[in-house]
Parts: sequence; structure tokens; C-alpha cells
Amino acid sequence: MNLLYSLIPILLILYYFFLIKKYGMSNYAHFLIQKKTGSNCFKCCEKLHNKNYKLSLCKSCERDISVDRVLNHRKFLMSKFDELFFNKNFENLQSFILYLSVGSIILTILMSLFQVDISTIYTNTLLSIYWSLTTYRLKLVMNGYKKSSHNDNERI
Repeated sequence: MNLLYSLIPILLILYYFFLIKKYGMSNYAHFLIQKKTGSNCFKCCEKLHNKNYKLSLCKSCERDISVDRVLNHRKFLMSKFDELFFNKNFENLQSFILYLSVGSIILTILMSLFQVDISTIYTNTLLSIYWSLTTYRLKLVMNGYKKSSHNDNERI
């Protein structure tokens, strides 16, 4: 069982790198910056003429979220959840989870030197959460873009 649980982070890492290969790392970095600075809508990737350099939505997406607030509360909550992936607090949370994972790995190694057997479920859970959040963010950033260079900014 422990071995199977250890495979989950590895599969998530492989899936993440498959997506990076599919979209291209330079495209991901470019589109992430565009969405975080507000030059593109973070939901549909429409070009915005935004001068305040904050996360922004286009008029169509704002209207959709307003309608979802009334008619489909679950969709509204998901759009608010998606918005969290583009702020500084998310990057701090990601770093915190990664540091906890590394600390847990080091603790496991140190304990194994003293023949103390501790479970790796905690470490695997942290790594699974980290890679799940990272992969979800990648999919959010690349939502609306074709596989293309960042110079033409083609949308799906």
C-alpha cells in the first residue's frame, strides 16, 4: 500500500512535465506573466487594455461570474478558487508545502539512519498536494491558448 501511495506524486510529476512539454515552458512563463499583470483576462485570455497591472477579467467573464453568483453558486466558487492561483499568497503556500516536504524527507532519512521506521505517507501527501496544485495552475494559465509561440498569442 505504501508503495502504491508513493507512486501518486511520481505520476503527478510525469503528468506535469508532459503538460510542460505540450505547451512549452517559455509559453507558460509568458502567459502566466500576462495573466498576473492583467494584460490578459485570467479566465478566457482575451487581450485587455489594463493599466493598473492587477489580475483582471474581461467584461464577458465578469458578466458570466455575476450570473453564476445568482444561478450556479458552485461555478461561482470555482471561479473564486481559480483566482487564488494567481496571487502572491499561492506562491507562498506552494513554497511552504515544498519546504515541509523537503523537511519530511530529511527527517525520514535521518530516522532511517537510527533504524527508526517512520511512514512516508505524510511526505507523499504533501508532494501530492504540491504537484496537484502546480498542475492545476499550469492548466489554468494555459486555458484558452493553442500550442503556439508567445509572439502570436493565438487563442483556442
